[in-house]
Amino acid sequence: MDIDKANIDNLVRLWGKYGAKKICEWPIVHANTHWPHRCWFALNTLSPENKLPIESNSNTAWLINMPESGIFSVLPMEDVNRQKVIEKLFIKNNYQCCFQQTAMYMPLDEVVENDTVSHDGFEMIVVNDINQINQWVDIGNEAFGYKIDPTVIEPLINDKDIRLFLGYLNAQPVASALLFKTDEVIGIHQVGVRHDCQNKGIGRSLIQSLIPVCTSWQAKHIVLQASEIGQSLYKRLGFKEQFIINYYQKES
Repeated sequence: MDIDKANIDNLVRLWGKYGAKKICEWPIVHANTHWPHRCWFALNTLSPENKLPIESNSNTAWLINMPESGIFSVLPMEDVNRQKVIEKLFIKNNYQCCFQQTAMYMPLDEVVENDTVSHDGFEMIVVNDINQINQWVDIGNEAFGYKIDPTVIEPLINDKDIRLFLGYLNAQPVASALLFKTDEVIGIHQVGVRHDCQNKGIGRSLIQSLIPVCTSWQAKHIVLQASEIGQSLYKRLGFKEQFIINYYQKES
């Protein structure tokens, strides 16, 4: 298994579950025109043999189709120089790198068995009704500082490849997460903790609770995309770094 490609595949297929559409025929671009506002080149578009108009500074007509709120994800390419050309083109057209994520993975056969959840009063449940979805969305809104569209999330509780989780501390909802299974890989996404519960070990307890779920779901690897803040936690839990994803948004 090419774990780098598996990580990217899991990520973009989740964006597809969020209702992404094709907004440009060539280069092929997919986009969420609502939350989470992600845009990206179709993976086959980035094949080394394809010469794309995006690599010509004189051809930027494809940018017209980008949603105003779009956040373009520059996924890693085999040709690093080609990727640099494309990122420079975004900058030239008034886009700026608004944030980065580090792709990471964990082989489940390397999980340390004695690294167990230790936070008193913490428990995790699977989300299965509208009230729990609203709690899940509220936690994400506060943790990430943006508005999650609940109409995007609601259909996911009936998707066989997705599980939503709430973490409770002393019977109060304090944390959220989403698991998405693609083949033998499970992606951990939307890990959020309420502000007043951060830096108290809740995030660690949540991830530790999710790891055995991934094992019982017959996955061989866990993948995720970590923010700078979360990266150190995932390293301590045994996740390994893969590559950087840069996200570009047009300056207002």
